[in-house]
Amino acid sequence: MCSLCALDLRSQKFGADDIAQTRVGHIEAVTFRSPAGFDILFDVTASAYFARAVASVAGHTDQHRGHS
Repeated sequence: MCSLCALDLRSQKFGADDIAQTRVGHIEAVTFRSPAGFDILFDVTASAYFARAVASVAGHTDQHRGHS
């Protein structure tokens, strides 16, 4: 998430049940942290773009960790 969002999302700064409107993956979104993880709410028309952004970041992260 730190590669997709400029907010400090560490649990000590953005704890459970915190909510913020910000840019995530280059789109406007509402981000909510639950005990299970993050919920990201955005316009449905941006779904494909957001999925590609997340896949790109995940692929980049895997390359740096030595995964293929």
